[in-house]
Amino acid sequence: MFHKSLRLNITEKLLIYLLLACIVPLAFLGLMSYSKSKSILKEEIDKTSINLLEEKKRYLGVIMEEVEGLIANLSSIEDIKDVLAKNGEGITDFERLATQARIGYLLSSFTNLKGLVSIDIYSLSGEHYHVGDTLDVQDIKADSKNEIFNKALNSDNSIIWQGIEDNLNLKSNNKKVILIGKVLKKIDPNTFTERPIGLLLINYDIDVFYNHFTSTYKDTEYMIIDREKRIVYHPEKSLIGNKLDNDFLSNIYKNSGSFNTEIKGDNKQVIYDKTKNGWTLLALISEKSISEKVKDILRYNIWFLGVSFIFMFLFAFAISKSFVEPIKKITNSFKELKKGRINLETRIQSLSNDEIGELCRWFNEFMISLEQERKTELELMQAKEAAEAANIAKSQFLANMSHEIRTPMNGIIGYIELLSTMPLEKEQAIYLAEVKASTDSLLLLINDILDYSKIDANKLLIDSIPFNLHSLVEESVSLFSPKANGKGIDLALFITAGVPSSVQGDPSRLRQVLNNIIGNAVKFTDRGEVTVTVKQIRENAERIQLQIEIRDTGIGMSEKTQQNLFEVFTQADASTTRKYEGTGLGLAISKKIVELIGGRIDVVSALGKGSTFVIDLELEKAQLENEEEKPRLEDLKDLAVMIIDDNDTNRMIFRAYLGEAGCLVNSAKNGFEGIEILRELSSENLPQIILVDYMMPGMSGYEFGKKVLRDERYRDIKLILITSAAQKGDAKLAKTIGFAGCLLKPVRKKELIELISQITLLKTSALPEEVEINHSVIQETRGDDKPSILLVEDMLANQRLEMTILKKLGYTVELATNGQQAVEICNTKKYDLILMDCQMPIMDGYEATIQIRKKSVFNKNTTILAMTAYTMKGDREKCINAGMDDYISKPVSMGVLKEKCDEYLHE
Repeated sequence: MFHKSLRLNITEKLLIYLLLACIVPLAFLGLMSYSKSKSILKEEIDKTSINLLEEKKRYLGVIMEEVEGLIANLSSIEDIKDVLAKNGEGITDFERLATQARIGYLLSSFTNLKGLVSIDIYSLSGEHYHVGDTLDVQDIKADSKNEIFNKALNSDNSIIWQGIEDNLNLKSNNKKVILIGKVLKKIDPNTFTERPIGLLLINYDIDVFYNHFTSTYKDTEYMIIDREKRIVYHPEKSLIGNKLDNDFLSNIYKNSGSFNTEIKGDNKQVIYDKTKNGWTLLALISEKSISEKVKDILRYNIWFLGVSFIFMFLFAFAISKSFVEPIKKITNSFKELKKGRINLETRIQSLSNDEIGELCRWFNEFMISLEQERKTELELMQAKEAAEAANIAKSQFLANMSHEIRTPMNGIIGYIELLSTMPLEKEQAIYLAEVKASTDSLLLLINDILDYSKIDANKLLIDSIPFNLHSLVEESVSLFSPKANGKGIDLALFITAGVPSSVQGDPSRLRQVLNNIIGNAVKFTDRGEVTVTVKQIRENAERIQLQIEIRDTGIGMSEKTQQNLFEVFTQADASTTRKYEGTGLGLAISKKIVELIGGRIDVVSALGKGSTFVIDLELEKAQLENEEEKPRLEDLKDLAVMIIDDNDTNRMIFRAYLGEAGCLVNSAKNGFEGIEILRELSSENLPQIILVDYMMPGMSGYEFGKKVLRDERYRDIKLILITSAAQKGDAKLAKTIGFAGCLLKPVRKKELIELISQITLLKTSALPEEVEINHSVIQETRGDDKPSILLVEDMLANQRLEMTILKKLGYTVELATNGQQAVEICNTKKYDLILMDCQMPIMDGYEATIQIRKKSVFNKNTTILAMTAYTMKGDREKCINAGMDDYISKPVSMGVLKEKCDEYLHE
């Protein structure tokens, strides 16, 4: 979400600071004092309310004691009991009047018991004795009387304080009274048990009771509720007699306690206490009344904060006048400086010795330094422009050098290849081979220099295409096999299980790195071995991390040499008497390439003990369209194979490859040990296949083969010869001895498995008569229907070379010496392929391609291949953007030209 930061000036920030430093603490203090005052006031009200509640409880107890004392005296008069015990039988009027007089006499002794409305005594037979506010007692509520009698009879208390009830005497002026009752009992002389004989009821005046408990304390409301949860007393007289709702009553479940509730929108704390007769006294403390009392404190706090804020504002305004104005001048000067409208000689006068004056003086110092810096910056700008011009000139020079060097190299390499296809004398062939080797070295050196120049200029391109990793590594290792064999060292390759063959990346750059490091390993190793190991570190659904290790037993390096190993033009031995050749560019280029493809390269070495280069890189998984079918491993399961090789690494690699195929592998260090092992084995445990190295100390592979094959016991064993170099006659000699097959080191896993499978399944020799070096066979003719090619080239030497190569490849070739001529020719005839040079007089190849694509009558869609000596970053894209289909860099070899022509002509 878009967010614009709030910008404040110094005055505003000062106001905020004072607000946070002064007003906020004062506000917090006022709020705390308000809260504390409210809390203290609430505590005082709570204490007062509890004390008043206790006082009212005591007063209620006094009233109850007086009423219960009256009831006790009345219930103790035997005369009244005797009259009631007669149950209305034989009672004379005199006895009735005497009973009433007796009750009146007792009542006179309780003259201080205000609020007594009447005393009623009922016999079980319905006799009614009354003293009170009315003489007409004939009409009573009989049902209510009986209900009260049953409640009193079943009550655990001898006296039942029923509470607010309708007056049983219907003629009484007091319609509502507080009713207290007791069942009168007498001991039966026959059974000596108590039996009820009547009901004594005391009717108490509600108004008198109300006046007893009326309080002038306004912060707390008091209520008294009876055993039936009806209000006996409430400050609002109209509520007396109402029954409380169940939600409120559900909070009263103990003899005493408190709870909070909301009544008519006001939060109240309720304190309650139950009496022994089942009545409950409640004190309701209002939160609102407490808040009203502390409002003055809140008002004073707000007033004080307002005055403080006004004072703070005036103080901040005064400070801003004396301090902020100079700062604003400096700020405006910086704004003008940013816009470029200020004179760098501008200075601000300093009028004080405080921090503001110090700031002005430093501003002046800054302007002085800025004036000097601007002068320096102008000089640097001029130097930068000169450097950029030099860099452009350098890039242009490299491009021109690439073109000018590769153009004659194209002729040299092309004519050497043409000569190599002709019949030559032995001495001529030797000289030609030396020329070709020197030319290849020169081309390699040129490529290294140009590659490093591309890396230095950040113009090296990295492709991402599917390729066969196994084949690439095997070809790179095999490339140095003849040289390793010539030096008498072993060259081995081990691709561990789990390494996929199909990956995606830049195969040409990876090949360049491997060739460089493996070539160095072979070059710096005079005895021992060079081993290349490829293994998988980790993988996920899309990518795989690999580690390629190149280990040699060569001269090694010191720690000092290792520190600068990947620097440009650095060699382990840079003296004039050095033994090993090289420019020192290869490893620097290799490191840069590995880093560009997202990997890293490290080296571990010790002087005199060899070196190990480790390449870690991450590649994408891929699926090649024409991926080679994997050899069937099921056919080799449980096949007994023996390996005889004096090299530990070779034996380890053979064991791993054959173990993956399910073979049962045994091994020996030399021929003598192999013979001994064979003699100790029983006939059924003899190996079916023996892989034997050709060059071993003490006994060669040929000698071992002759010994084994002469023994009738070993007639079913098939022997395979492993040799580091295939010379003419070797295969024939091996077949004559009886070998079933022959493998060249470094052994490729696929070839090993296929050869053993072929020998095992076909039960025959897989050895040809001769093992020969394959050459590209050039056919002079291809029949009558030869593809037609238009060659567009301006240089005479290249014209002759390329036309000769194309004709030897069997194509019909026509020549155009510049782009304009090519455009004109393309309007007269249809060609199968156009080979277009890029740099030509009159019209270059780019413009010619554009014109052909737009206007050509016959060749708008003809494949056009660029042939150029320009190999810098962007050259390939420039060709493709002009409308060309592909790109061939000079010098062009016969093999590359044949491959490209075949690819597009066959399409």
